[in-house]
Amino acid sequence: MFSFTSRLLPALLVVSLVGAGWAETDQPPHPTGLLPPTPEDKAWLEENAHWVTFPEKELKDLPSRVINLEHLPPVGNQRYGSCASWSVVYYMKGWQEAKEHGITRPFPEEHILSPHFVFRWVAIPGGALSGAAAGTRVDNFRFLERCGTTTFEEFPEESGLPSPSVDLWKSAARRRSAPDSLGRIPTDTPEGLQTLKAVLAGGELASAAVGVWRNFDEYPRSGEGVNNRVFFAEGTSGFRDNHAVTIIGYDDDITYHNGEEERQGAFLAVNSWGTSWGVAAEEGGEGGYVWLAYEYFLNNEGRAKGYDFKTMENRIGYEPEDFLVLDIFHPRKAELSMHLLAHHPDAGSEPRYTLLPPGGLRPLDAAIAIDVTDFVTDQHEAFWVLVLDLLLPQYGPRAQSVI
Repeated sequence: MFSFTSRLLPALLVVSLVGAGWAETDQPPHPTGLLPPTPEDKAWLEENAHWVTFPEKELKDLPSRVINLEHLPPVGNQRYGSCASWSVVYYMKGWQEAKEHGITRPFPEEHILSPHFVFRWVAIPGGALSGAAAGTRVDNFRFLERCGTTTFEEFPEESGLPSPSVDLWKSAARRRSAPDSLGRIPTDTPEGLQTLKAVLAGGELASAAVGVWRNFDEYPRSGEGVNNRVFFAEGTSGFRDNHAVTIIGYDDDITYHNGEEERQGAFLAVNSWGTSWGVAAEEGGEGGYVWLAYEYFLNNEGRAKGYDFKTMENRIGYEPEDFLVLDIFHPRKAELSMHLLAHHPDAGSEPRYTLLPPGGLRPLDAAIAIDVTDFVTDQHEAFWVLVLDLLLPQYGPRAQSVI
């Protein structure tokens, strides 16, 4: 393992994140927080994500019902605008880690993953909840791929804790997702829904987006857009925000009436609003789940239109070997672009490895450790770190000049 230490001079101007809408007070009962992908996110997706496909025969031979519960963490209850982190990190990555290590319900606490470690580094003000901290799913996937996450025991809550130690960063790296594995599935085509069902039938989960109107807040009460526990259409009043949930199964035979005719077929999703909201996934089980009709996605012209289903692959048996340790200080992580460069005698240019994904307005105020095992080889003769201090006008005046 090699270590590199760099220090940026502390800023004279200190930015208060609480004043920027980071406080938790005065939030509605059900926090949300899903931000739409930025233009940069969309460009990154086009270049780095892939569209999930299956052979046509596999799409025709699917079971009529699949519910993935065996390795699912217990229903969580978010306190911030962190729904994307709960969907991607807590549920999807938590499922994969539990599946890899043979962990089944009831979950031992030491195996539950923390969404807060990732949310700390990807959250920005901008949610509909009075500007509360929120995040995109893309930023969560990118951070998980590069840095991983800790357990709940290691990092139990996002607010009030000091910055993670170097040891916590190193622990998180053992739970990185597989590189270049982010998958996309269209939500508004029959082929896309069949592809999602194939993913679920193969024992994996997917992240989805919904628009939170009053009828979603009040689910499963029958009424506008809801019948027989099936949510089939967004409401027309009380819109609050977009929201990330996690698809864990489906049932082709579940029935409901959409106001015009009897319909059938829905996906089962787990939410992050605790067990007092929603329905149980199985008879006698805990609440916290929602049935989302196939037609909800096929016919969705509402707020969540255009959000793909997203999948990722696990990095099974991974043990990091090389870390870059940076003692770096800056009031806003999003304003730093950090890369590790290397000299290779046979290369025409210096290879570059991005150390931290973009996004996040929390300060970097302690040493961090980034896993660079994928980048370091015996052929590299020298390494150096490139740190750029960016001007991001959407976040106000530059917080610091790097010297």
